[in-house]
Amino acid sequence: MNKLAKYIIIAVTIALIAFLVWYFSEIVWYLLISAVIFLIGKPLATLLTSFSIKKFKIPNWLASAITLLAIFSAIGLVFFFLTPIIVRIVSTIGQIDFDKVLANISEPFTKFNYRLTTLFPSLGEDFRLEAYLLQQIKESTSISVFTRAFSSIASFTVDLAIGIFSVVFISFFFLQERNLVGNTLNAIVPDKYEENMRRALSSAEHLLRRYFTGIFIESILITILNTIGLYFIAGFDFDLAVMVAFASGVLNVIPYVGPLTGELLGVLAALMAHYSTPDAGPVLPFLLLTLGVMLTTQLIDNYLFQPFIYSSSIKAHPLEIFIVILIAGYVGGVIGMLIAIPAYTVLRVFAGEFLSHFKIVQRLTKNIKGIGEDGSEEAN
Repeated sequence: MNKLAKYIIIAVTIALIAFLVWYFSEIVWYLLISAVIFLIGKPLATLLTSFSIKKFKIPNWLASAITLLAIFSAIGLVFFFLTPIIVRIVSTIGQIDFDKVLANISEPFTKFNYRLTTLFPSLGEDFRLEAYLLQQIKESTSISVFTRAFSSIASFTVDLAIGIFSVVFISFFFLQERNLVGNTLNAIVPDKYEENMRRALSSAEHLLRRYFTGIFIESILITILNTIGLYFIAGFDFDLAVMVAFASGVLNVIPYVGPLTGELLGVLAALMAHYSTPDAGPVLPFLLLTLGVMLTTQLIDNYLFQPFIYSSSIKAHPLEIFIVILIAGYVGGVIGMLIAIPAYTVLRVFAGEFLSHFKIVQRLTKNIKGIGEDGSEEAN
């Protein structure tokens, strides 16, 4: 009976925590973003506090402020660089004659449309895929879309300001008091589990820092490869090549779905670039070159970058990661896929410390047993 009561209490506690996370989801997002900033900024903050000139030593609060300033300055520089490029691309799109584009691409789509309407009669005999796609592009790039976007900018600005302030405030205290999370959790758990909690937090922090650093480097490498390929091989305008490459690098953070979305974006950008250029040649070679560049980058990512980041950085088998991402996508959609790997990493670490008597936990966490208490890997 005692065991049953214990399991009931655990189940109720988990359900209550899940409800609170759902109810305060916005605050949870602030905490998660702040935690990522903390993981990225902690090495710099620690380095700054280690410097000393004679008797002067940089205090924690100043090191935290400098670290946050460096991180947000880097983000600001990216937007400062991309904003004029986006403005020029939007201006170019506005000059495209979509009726002329439709007339030029209708012929290659004729057979495809016939087969599509044969397979799916519900589409109707008059269905034209090219007309549908161009209509969607035209609607999404029309002036009215931007007008509606600017009309709600006041509300968005207020929400954004609150979000940024909250993230900066929380991140500052995470960086200033680097043991804040650990001390808080140690105050909750019984004394006999304090050592387990300390080891779990150290291992989780080490693995997550490696993961986010790897993801950041992966995005930069994909952006560079696609920029070079789209500009020198596919013949994109430099501004458009940078914009598409940057978008594909950012989207690549979303496992499996992100790269496909980036490739679709590249094809659409190729169509826009082609038909905004006077006396452009055939569209098909241009599209094939664009798709070839992005697929080549994706293959390099799949076979070179991802095995190192997903397998080596978080010590998990690729199939294990794939199944976790599928489950997370089914439960939480794109957001679920985005947080699947970090969340699974934390769960594995804590399960390894507190549920190691279960055989399945032992198998899933055997590769993270070599993570030392200081976050370094021990020799096996």
